Amino acid sequence: EYDHFGVWIFDDSIRLERQAKRGERSEYQRKAIANLAKGFTRDDWHNYRIVHKSKRITVYVDDKEIYSSAAADRIPEGFLGLWAQDAHIEIRHISVVR
Repeated sequence: EYDHFGVWIFDDSIRLERQAKRGERSEYQRKAIANLAKGFTRDDWHNYRIVHKSKRITVYVDDKEIYSSAAADRIPEGFLGLWAQDAHIEIRHISVVR
């Protein structure tokens, strides 16, 4: 089944989307990078935390909650993916807590 949530990081914003079918995305929330923590730059290290509890997804950047959505009603358990397109990323540490 092709159904997932994604946190997308762009040049100007970070957004939470759900893609239930190939090619069909629903944007839930978007925050401009300029409205994140003061001094946020794309070239620095940042901490991203995504919490899925009950039917709610909450996204944190550098320990600051940037948005929360109660739209997570059908997330399959046990799947996690990291993906980068046309970007240079480094992952220093990743942990999955259940």
